[in-house]
Amino acid sequence: MKKLLPLVLVALLVQGCASTGSVKKAGYVGLSVAGQALFLIQNTEMGLVCDRPGAPPAPACVSEALHTTEISPRLAKAFAIGERASGTLRALPPTISGATPEVIAFVKQIWDLVGELMTLLPQSDPAKKLAAKVDALAAKK
Repeated sequence: MKKLLPLVLVALLVQGCASTGSVKKAGYVGLSVAGQALFLIQNTEMGLVCDRPGAPPAPACVSEALHTTEISPRLAKAFAIGERASGTLRALPPTISGATPEVIAFVKQIWDLVGELMTLLPQSDPAKKLAAKVDALAAKK
């Protein structure tokens, strides 16, 4: 389920972009970019958990405790914020002419969690590659 949630979120966001006006489109694009960052973090981090197939050796891997107590809850929180933001955008009337403070706050909360998640990952080649991808996405927001 955890791996499907980002795909569902991005699909909902892309669908919203195609059927809404410019303000909603901007909101959906912002959320979509944040969702892509979360998806990349989730997939990379899952491959870094110690003792899992393909994970690097310590200290470049993520401990099971860190994965369970710190990283997974932050990812879940960020995806939940994305779902609330998406619902808020869908509910906006077509006459809205500017981004709402609520949607802006949701996107900021997600990016704050992205920053926290990135600091939790150990220094490793996969984490460095991930950081470059997330930085590129952040430039689009």
